[in-house]
Amino acid sequence: MARLYLLLWILFSVLIAFSSCRTPCSRIFFQNINEETMPYKIIEGVFTKENINHKNFPVYRRENDNLLFYYYISNEGKKYLAFGLNLKDYFGVAAAVYSAVDPVSWLSSGSLDRSDVFGGLIYKWMFFNTRDKTNYYVTVSSSSPMIKTVCVDEDFRECNSDRLYLNDNFTDGRGNVVNDLTRDYFFRKQGVFRNLRPLYQHSRQTWYLQYTADGFWVVTERYSPSNSNDNVLMKTKDFALRPEYISKTWSVHYNGWRYMPKLRVLCRGVNSMSNTCLSKPCDSKSTCIYTSGNETLCLCPSGYTGVTCSSNKQCPTPYPLSGTELNFAYPGKRPGDLGFSFCSGSYPSVRFAVCVESKYSVNSYWSRQGSACRIGNTGSTSSPWTPWNPPTTERSWTPWKPPTPGARHINFDDNPVIVPVVLTSAALLELLLPFIIYCCAMCKKKGKEDREEQEDQRRLQEVGGELERRLEQVARAGSQEELDRGVQDYQQTVQEYQLENEDKELSRKRGLYRNASLWRIISMHLFFSFYLWIVYLVGCEISQCTQYGRIFVYLKTFAIVMLCISSVYIFIESIFSHELDYLRNIMQDETAWGYIQKMHQVAPRIGMVVECYHFETRTRVVYYTDANGNRQSRTETYTERVVTFVDHGEFSFGSWVDISKREMPALSTVSLTRVRIDPYVLFGDQETADDYERQAAAMIERNRHRDAFTDFSASREIPGLKKRISAYVDLRVKPWWIRPLFFWLATLLQMSWPYRWLFRAKTSKKYYALKKKLYKSTTPPREVDIMDPIAMLAGSASASSNDSSVPNQISYPMTEIVNPGIGNPAFQNGCAPYPSGNPTLGPGFSAAPQPSAPPATYVTGTLHLSPNAPNAAGPPVYSSYPTGGAAYPTQPPGPVYPPYSIVPQPDEPPPSYDAAVGYTPDIPQASNEKNSPGT
Repeated sequence: MARLYLLLWILFSVLIAFSSCRTPCSRIFFQNINEETMPYKIIEGVFTKENINHKNFPVYRRENDNLLFYYYISNEGKKYLAFGLNLKDYFGVAAAVYSAVDPVSWLSSGSLDRSDVFGGLIYKWMFFNTRDKTNYYVTVSSSSPMIKTVCVDEDFRECNSDRLYLNDNFTDGRGNVVNDLTRDYFFRKQGVFRNLRPLYQHSRQTWYLQYTADGFWVVTERYSPSNSNDNVLMKTKDFALRPEYISKTWSVHYNGWRYMPKLRVLCRGVNSMSNTCLSKPCDSKSTCIYTSGNETLCLCPSGYTGVTCSSNKQCPTPYPLSGTELNFAYPGKRPGDLGFSFCSGSYPSVRFAVCVESKYSVNSYWSRQGSACRIGNTGSTSSPWTPWNPPTTERSWTPWKPPTPGARHINFDDNPVIVPVVLTSAALLELLLPFIIYCCAMCKKKGKEDREEQEDQRRLQEVGGELERRLEQVARAGSQEELDRGVQDYQQTVQEYQLENEDKELSRKRGLYRNASLWRIISMHLFFSFYLWIVYLVGCEISQCTQYGRIFVYLKTFAIVMLCISSVYIFIESIFSHELDYLRNIMQDETAWGYIQKMHQVAPRIGMVVECYHFETRTRVVYYTDANGNRQSRTETYTERVVTFVDHGEFSFGSWVDISKREMPALSTVSLTRVRIDPYVLFGDQETADDYERQAAAMIERNRHRDAFTDFSASREIPGLKKRISAYVDLRVKPWWIRPLFFWLATLLQMSWPYRWLFRAKTSKKYYALKKKLYKSTTPPREVDIMDPIAMLAGSASASSNDSSVPNQISYPMTEIVNPGIGNPAFQNGCAPYPSGNPTLGPGFSAAPQPSAPPATYVTGTLHLSPNAPNAAGPPVYSSYPTGGAAYPTQPPGPVYPPYSIVPQPDEPPPSYDAAVGYTPDIPQASNEKNSPGT
């Protein structure tokens, strides 16, 4: 009995030992070899187990080849599973084994995983780059998983018949067989390869079996699908070089996607469903087999293809391209075989070639794929590689030294995310940075203006209270001495506040953020970009940056595009630049003032435009691509605005007066002063503003019947005005480079902005306000001098006497102090006219086309003011005023004109430099005019 128990225990131990032993598969295949991360794609194939072991570990040999896969221990004691032509050779690809794992002990423990034979043994794959004599680890990512070894059966093999079939029948859902596994097949299209892979066509259906750019093998109805979703019937994510090497699970689209684990692509042979090997259907030197799929198949020797292995269309022995490629490795020379070479130190790092049969001759040739290698300074091209036989000059490789960060050659193509990230960032930087800067400037300007507005209101209240006290002091004066002191205090307060306002206005017109223009910001941004891209191109050419990845090639193309765009945009923007306006309008001090005096005599105009329109609903056909990649169309409706009539008119007024300052802005000590003329067109009183509203409402009303909707817009102009001029004290000392000619030379040399910065640095800037008031009446009311408290008191008393309901109190028009001589709000820089918010005037006022001629109605006669005419309705005139005070009664700021008086108008721009030298305009002084010009 004891012997029986002992025997059972021994048998049980033996069974346990055998059950826990990893028995290697007889046939293995290396899965997930992605040529983008591991260039040795040519090692792909079926490896069969040899009858020998090396270091007590199995040795595998590539089927119909002499490439081995074996266990190797380096001199440093590191363990690898390597590829080589013999047991001491390194072909260039190896797998690093965990240092704590012994491969021999690993075989004798655990169970075999057929879907990952060496899982738990291999932790990293590497390949050798002949360009820099360095081993590189293969990159692993979600889109490119780690290389795995899987077990395969006898039917999984290379197919040289160029015919493949699906091992399942498919119907169209109505009982019609669209694929019969016994007679249908895919045949290889002669000379057609996509992404290094051959293209196959179905024998009965318009189906194509091919590899897409996004890494899928698909069966599709399209000859050239854009991706794996373009009319696809079946697909699988697999990097296999041939369809018969697909080892992943297929997905089939039949009422939705579903997995078919048993679906495979197999090799079609001489006959199906019967063994005909006894009849010797295969050509000589080939082997006939009968597969488990009931297929009679001919196994062709090297160089032969076809169903019976009768075709011999080998490519010639390949040689590397002189100076650009380092050797050339290839497993065979049959059509469809792949070869590759490393580039000699430049992008691309690897170049593949496919053996392709010619459509027009019996000869085949090597077709190189992708970008060509560039000339490098490293490597040798003295002898080509023979199949699986590296050159003797490379026998001294030291492949078992793992790469270190310092020794590794940088190639940004190793990370596929870099290209889209860098290109997207560069494009967004060029497009968005100017807009971001502009938005920041506008936000800062808005915040500053809000704070300034609050401060102005506070200051206005303070000064208003102070002026009321001063006026009360004048009104209560009991003697000439008290009156003189009160008037002096009042005038001093007004002058201080006016000076304070002038300083504020001047400071608020300056500053980069206040004068920010989007087009100038874009131009300046492109100027800096232009030279930065030039630096990149020069640096890239010197350092040969393209050898570090495709991203640098794309950036070079992007740089060239940006150079062209920058040049064109800066040139166009320069045509409309402010600096060119100043350069075109250079004159002497007297000439500049003469031009401004001419503009004093030019009548303002307010153009009004009414646009009549309606909306129409229309249809259009829109084309789009659905989720399955099919091009579809749909009809959609949209609304379009249709303008049917546009009416132009002008505001008709009785008279106007120029209230601008009668002195030229003081020129700076620098050689040139830039003068910016800001136009203001104002309503002189409420009656004029109300009349404007009436005319605008009447214009809208007379056009309302024309269509469903009307839009009103208005614009103001001072005809012939050039807003930017330049003035010299002495034109003879003008710098030689301040001329339009040198501006254009700098622009053509892409130095426009440095020239502008220099021009602004060497010149100063002044501002001049050109102000004009409009009146409905042909005899406008007299302008009250705000410096005269007696006149202010008289005006207040007159207003009180005209309206008995208003208490007798002092009322001071603070608008006159904030904007001396301006009066009511105005059209200025696109603002709405006074008063705003009238519902009859439409959504607002904007620039509009100007009328071609002034109104036909003119006021006849001439208006003029007597400088010393007494004010009969005013208070008594005192004999003297304090020193520095304004004389009473005052002279109005300028002559009063009827609308569109016939006066000389400067229709042409200010004279040029050459025309202005030695020229002094003969312009009559305003103080000597007794009548309006033209009378």
